[in-house]
Amino acid sequence: MHPTVPRRHTVTPNAPLATTGLRRTLLARVLLVLGVALAVPKVVRAAGQDSLVIGPAPSIETLVERALLVAPELDIAQQALEAARERVRPAAALADPQLELSGQAMDVPPGKASTVAVILSQPLPFPGKRAARRELARTWVTQQEIRLELARAKVVRDVRIQAARLYSLDQQAQVLEVSGQLLQAAVRVAETRASTGAGEQETLLQLTIQEARIRQQQARIQAERTGELAALNRLLGWPVERRLAPLESLPAAVMQDPDSLLTGLELAPELRLRGAELESAHRNWQATRLEQKPDFMVGAGVGTNGMPEPMLMLKLGITLPLWSAGKQQALTRAAAHEESGAEAQLVAERSRQEAALQQELAEWRRWRIWITEYREVILPRSRLALDAALSAWAAGRGDFTRVIEDLNLVLDTGVQAAEAEAQALSSWARIEYMGPRATGPTTLE
Repeated sequence: MHPTVPRRHTVTPNAPLATTGLRRTLLARVLLVLGVALAVPKVVRAAGQDSLVIGPAPSIETLVERALLVAPELDIAQQALEAARERVRPAAALADPQLELSGQAMDVPPGKASTVAVILSQPLPFPGKRAARRELARTWVTQQEIRLELARAKVVRDVRIQAARLYSLDQQAQVLEVSGQLLQAAVRVAETRASTGAGEQETLLQLTIQEARIRQQQARIQAERTGELAALNRLLGWPVERRLAPLESLPAAVMQDPDSLLTGLELAPELRLRGAELESAHRNWQATRLEQKPDFMVGAGVGTNGMPEPMLMLKLGITLPLWSAGKQQALTRAAAHEESGAEAQLVAERSRQEAALQQELAEWRRWRIWITEYREVILPRSRLALDAALSAWAAGRGDFTRVIEDLNLVLDTGVQAAEAEAQALSSWARIEYMGPRATGPTTLE
C-alpha cells in the first residue's frame, strides 16, 4: 500500500487518469498565473511592504509635476535668483554724499577774518564705471536664471530615473511572485508523485532549491525598493516611509529627431551657463579696468566770515591713482586670467557635452532595439516554447524540468524587457537634461 496523503493529492496506481487530471490542473494554474502576470490588478502588493496598497500608483509625469512644486532645490535656486536681481540697482548706485563743517580762524581769538562754512559734497565715479558695474550685476542674474532652469531640469531627470528604477524592481517582484506560485503548485504535484513512489524526489529537491532562491531575490528586491522609494519620496516632499503602489507603466523614451540635439547643443543649459560665466568674467574685466580711472568729487556750500552777506563755496576734486600699478592693474590682470579660464571652461564643457550626448544617444538607441527584440521576437517565442513544453508534459510526453526551464526563460525575458524600458527612459531623461530639444514622452502601448 502507498502512504496516505491529503485527499486533494490522493493518487492510486490503478487510476492513471488522476495523474493526468493533476497535470491538467497544473497546466490550467500555470496559464492562469501567467494571465495574472500579464494583467495589471487594481489591488496590488508593493515590494517591500507588509500591507496592501489600494489603487494604482500615479503616472510618472504626475510625480514630476508634484516634484516641481515641492522640490527644495528649486526654492533655493529661486531665492538665489531674487538675491541677484536685488543687487543690480545697488551695483550702479552713487556713493553717499558728504556733509562737511569747516572753519578758518585768522586771529586768536577769532576775529572778523574768521570763516565758518557748511559744504555738501558728492563723489562721482569716472564715466562708464556705473554702467560697467550694472552690466556685471546683470550677468549674475542671467547665471542664476540658468541655474534655476538647470535645477528644474535636474528634478525632472532625477524623478524619471528614480521612477524607472522602481518600475524595474516592481516588474521583477511580479515575475518572482508568479514564479513562486507556479513552483508551489509544482511542489504539490512532486510531493504527490513522491508519495506514490513515482521517482520525483530529485524534481522535488530542485523545486525547493528554486523556491529558496526566489525568496532570496524577493528579499533583495524588498531592500532595494525601500531605498529607491525613500529617495523618490524625498524628491516628492513626502515622508520617506510613505508607500507607493507598484508602477504600472513607463512613458516611452521617444524623440522625433535625436541627431538634431547635436546641432542645437549650444542651447543646452549647461553650455549656456558656461557662456554666461564667460560673459560675467568679461564684464568683470571691463569693470576692473575702468577702476583704474580717477573718480571725482563735487560740492557746494555756504559760509560766513562775520559779514552780513553769506559766502558761496564750490568744491571740485579728483582722486589720484598713484597706487594703481600695485593694486588695480594687478586686479585687472587677475580678471583677464579669469576670463581666459572661463573661455577654456566653455570649450571643455562643449567637448564634454558632445561626448556625453553621443554616448547617451547610443545607449538610448541600444535600449530601443532591445525593447523591440524582446517584445516582437524573444518574449513571444519564449511563450510559444513554454506553451509547447506545457502541452507535452500534460500529455505525458515531456519532462517537467523543461517546463521549468521555459518558464524561467519567459520570466527572465519579462524582467529584462522591463529593465530595458527603464534604461531607455533613464537615457532619455539624461538626454533631455543635456539638450532641451528632446521631445516629451508618450505612452508605450
